[in-house]
Amino acid sequence: MEEIKKSIKTYVRTSNYYSSKNKLDQNNCIIITGAPGVGKTTLSRVLVHELIVEEEKRNKSNYEFIYIDCINDFNRAYKSKLKQIFLFDDFLGRNYLSEVRNSDDRKLKEIIDRIRKSANKKLILTSRVSILNQAKNISDDYDSSTFISNEELIDVSDLSRIEKAKILSSYFFNTMSTIKETGECTIEIEDFTNQDFYLKIIDHRNYNPRLIEHILNKDNFNASEHTSFKNFSLAALNNPSKVWEKPIKNNLNDIQREILYSVIFTKERTNQEKIYDLTLKNNNIKSQEFFDSLKVMNESFISISIDSNNCNRYIKLLNPSIADFLIPKLINESPSELASLIVSMGSLLDIYTLPNNMELKREKNKYINKHLFFKKLVENLKDKIKFDKETITLSIYALKNANSEKNNCSESLLLDKIIENTSTITQYKQISEILEITKKFKHSKEFDFEKLSKEHLDLLDDHGELADFSFFYNSNTTDWHLDKEIEYKAIEYWSSNLEEKLKSEISSVDFINDDIIDHYNQFDEVDEVDEESVTEEIYDEVEKIVLDICNEYDINIHEDGILSCFDIDSYSESLIDEILNTLENTVKHEIDENQGTLGLEFEDEDEDIDDEDSEDDEIRNLFY
Repeated sequence: MEEIKKSIKTYVRTSNYYSSKNKLDQNNCIIITGAPGVGKTTLSRVLVHELIVEEEKRNKSNYEFIYIDCINDFNRAYKSKLKQIFLFDDFLGRNYLSEVRNSDDRKLKEIIDRIRKSANKKLILTSRVSILNQAKNISDDYDSSTFISNEELIDVSDLSRIEKAKILSSYFFNTMSTIKETGECTIEIEDFTNQDFYLKIIDHRNYNPRLIEHILNKDNFNASEHTSFKNFSLAALNNPSKVWEKPIKNNLNDIQREILYSVIFTKERTNQEKIYDLTLKNNNIKSQEFFDSLKVMNESFISISIDSNNCNRYIKLLNPSIADFLIPKLINESPSELASLIVSMGSLLDIYTLPNNMELKREKNKYINKHLFFKKLVENLKDKIKFDKETITLSIYALKNANSEKNNCSESLLLDKIIENTSTITQYKQISEILEITKKFKHSKEFDFEKLSKEHLDLLDDHGELADFSFFYNSNTTDWHLDKEIEYKAIEYWSSNLEEKLKSEISSVDFINDDIIDHYNQFDEVDEVDEESVTEEIYDEVEKIVLDICNEYDINIHEDGILSCFDIDSYSESLIDEILNTLENTVKHEIDENQGTLGLEFEDEDEDIDDEDSEDDEIRNLFY
């Protein structure tokens, strides 16, 4: 009971609490499941406490509380005439396969059925969702309606911002109370309130109640290498290994871990069939083992959804912090195996999931074996027969990060293969990257940068691509042979696309000024505007936008070159007509008395802003 009382101090009643309470009241039994760190144990303890307190107030009697570690504990403690609450925390253990024995699944099913029919018994069980899925996969008893009807899944993504803020506030002030009692000054109120730091924690993608408890344990802060509480907090949120390390190591088998590793390096939402093909290609397993593995992992490490349009199944990580924890761990502990997996992924690989140069330099101590990983990556890639655009992209990434040592035979062979297959390249940035790599490693194949640049430029017909081209081309040459051609293609592009750009940047409302409003109030009609003045404003705005466009190129493009191909007079006349229509059709017949501004109909947008401000104010009040 001491642990239960301790949990009550910081607990915040969320929607999960009320749903679980209702289920327990109705069924006398509940199975609380969820990913590591979401608060399963804490919720179970709070439910026990609430039941005891409520019963005491209502009948001046009490429940007998029994914490059980195994099925036999239940049978020994069960007394038919007494009011009893049984709590079986982590009832399936760390791994269902290693814990199940003596037909416990059947016995537990019988106990649940017995409790549900009882008038004076309650049973609360908790389990990591991956372990429960594993049990369901093996035992029909765990997959029966007895278990499914009593399940309550806790998902952090279901928590509202207010609920997250209340949880954070509760832990924070409990910690501050402890610090005040001991006289320590390790964490200050200003650590949270300065620059609304609490909002950064609440809105962090890795927010997790267990992490919040870890962060606000003053002993953890004191034992860390950080002198700033803010840095300590953000470090824990950015790399929450305390939450994921043991569950991944203890709860998943080799196949399940490989599936998880594959999901980490794919796009955020990946077709399940592609993960299936990759897993069976890399492992000698049957189809059923793959699908059984997904059942175990679903809602604990991954999330599986079905697209209503095409009925395809898609997989994504349950929490991005899993990748934050695993990627450096895999690079350091399994560089060879990871390199093989990544090369085998082909088009399934999302190159942006791999650590970039900046991350590797900034956190060099985090990636201790990075050079060995890149070496193995190069060795795997040089033996590839098919060199498609995905292989080129991965090869460039590997060579950019590989060590430039004296005997770089593998690197040289891979670079030659890249040069031989430059025809598959679709991004000009890669051509400039290859040029840099040729300065780093020896190669026997000729790399003609100017020829490739010209060929690539001929294919471009988009502003973004042309602007990128100008930057990468000029950063790698001193001759600037292609500058005039870049300018010509840019002017050609904007001669047919500038009007569309202006429509997206300029609104008729922008030109409704006080003079026009005064005119409207005096005559209650709009039949004319000061066209000369408005036209001048339009010209200025257009020139400003065109100048911004020119500045996006890393070459000298004068705005007159683009404007000479555009009929600005016709555009101005058309916009003035829009201004008149806006005044006649949109402006209310009164001025907002309080604001003294034009009362345009934007109520919905203002309402959203007010709601956001109101929510932030409510959160702010929790910390002041």
